[in-house]
Amino acid sequence: AVRRTGGRLEIDIARVPAWSAAMTEPTAVVFLQARVIVVRRDTMTFTALSAECPHAGCGVSIVDRQRLLCPCHGSAFDFGGARLEGPAPSGLRQLAATVSPTSGRLLIQLD
Repeated sequence: AVRRTGGRLEIDIARVPAWSAAMTEPTAVVFLQARVIVVRRDTMTFTALSAECPHAGCGVSIVDRQRLLCPCHGSAFDFGGARLEGPAPSGLRQLAATVSPTSGRLLIQLD
């Protein structure tokens, strides 16, 4: 479940694809309603990105292998948020993310 409290988003890490010993690359999931992308780099390492495309504000919503795609005008970004191609003038905004040791939830600062 995803819960928003003020300027913070809380996501149950079970909602992000689990990491296994066989995995060699990060995985990503888009929480489009919350406008956040979460990249899981290993068991407990996460990166959070704004899903708002810097070109026209559309929701970056497609995960294609190791790329994040905006369906509106074709901008593409890597899992760190860097712009790879398309009309976006810059990359996706990174958001501060930490895992709460008490709740096991991913805490993402939105502002």
